[in-house]
Amino acid sequence: MEAAVRTKVNGDKNEIVEYNYVRPLCDISETPDHYHVALQMPGVAKGDVTVQVKNEHLLVTGYTSRLIDGETIRAEIGHRNYRRIFSLGRLIDREKIEARWQDGYLILKIAKKEEAKPREIKIN
Repeated sequence: MEAAVRTKVNGDKNEIVEYNYVRPLCDISETPDHYHVALQMPGVAKGDVTVQVKNEHLLVTGYTSRLIDGETIRAEIGHRNYRRIFSLGRLIDREKIEARWQDGYLILKIAKKEEAKPREIKIN
C-alpha cells in the first residue's frame, strides 16, 4: 500500500488542510460487458466505505475505526484513511456501477457503454 500526504489551501480562508491516506491495493479485470475492480481495505467496515462518481472520476474512500475503548497504553495498529481515484473514460456507463463489500474487499462492477463492447462485423 502506498501512503501519501496531500496539502491544499482551503478556499478563501488561507488555511492549510492536510489529507493523510493510504492507497488501497486493487486488482482489475475485464469482460466484454464490464470492468471488475477489487480493492483491499483491511480493517474497514462496510459502513465506513463510500463510492462516488465525481465528474470524470470514481472516488473510493474508507477508514478504520478504533476497536477498543479506554486510554491508549500502546498503539501498534495504525488507523488508516483509504482513498483511490479512478479516471472514467467516455465508454463507461456511469449509471451502471455496482458495489458490494466482501471480507475486507470492495468489489466494483463497472458497465461499459454499448459502443465499447466488442461486436462482430458481417462480411459480404
